[in-house]
Amino acid sequence: MKRFITLLAFAGLVFGAASCIDLDGDYEQHPEYFTFATVNKAEQPDGAAILSTSFISDTDKPLIPSENADVFSKLKNGQRVVIFFDILNGSGSDEKTATIKLYQIDTTVSIAKAYTVEKDEEIKQYGEFKYDVTVSPYYPTMTPKYINIHVGFYGMTPSKHEFSVLYSKETPVVSDKLKLTLAHDAKDDKTGYACHRWLSIPLEDYKEIMDNYSSLLLYVNTIQGGYQSMEFLLGDKE
Repeated sequence: MKRFITLLAFAGLVFGAASCIDLDGDYEQHPEYFTFATVNKAEQPDGAAILSTSFISDTDKPLIPSENADVFSKLKNGQRVVIFFDILNGSGSDEKTATIKLYQIDTTVSIAKAYTVEKDEEIKQYGEFKYDVTVSPYYPTMTPKYINIHVGFYGMTPSKHEFSVLYSKETPVVSDKLKLTLAHDAKDDKTGYACHRWLSIPLEDYKEIMDNYSSLLLYVNTIQGGYQSMEFLLGDKE
């Protein structure tokens, strides 16, 4: 069974032609890890024109593919992806560089927009279209930079859909839990087929607020059950 490597995480679809890139033709092999990462393209030390491609985890851990594949040319520097891999040299439990055998790159990753509103009722303006969050095997995780989840919804043109994470100043502080809401705007898209995408929810805008709480409650608007919350413990973010 694949493991999600959080890479020192605490507590815890851009839709295109190249949404899922397979690098290994041996489909009997099953990668041990998968993780969200950011594409890093840099010039080789010898000054060669060809860029070397690596992946940086949310804890700034470099993941270096053992082979440079032609399909890397389809990736953009700074692009958010999910990668499936085995670790050849190094470890997933520290900040040091690890060499990996890369099996697959999934580019169906979106980044939610972050907002702060004055009143709870303003949250509705950012969308009330329902969706579901995958809990197995792609279970939600929290890293120092993002909450990372896999979501499913219905639509005809998935690229129209936008997700936003919102903090309301009106929400009363009744416990040591920080409340955020994940809104989904379908942009007038019609209900159609089942769509899925990976979603990264940025936490940078709420970093100072988070210091006052022991956990974070993310409210999601599920298709069958309406609003439900997922709780993430907040630890040392240094």
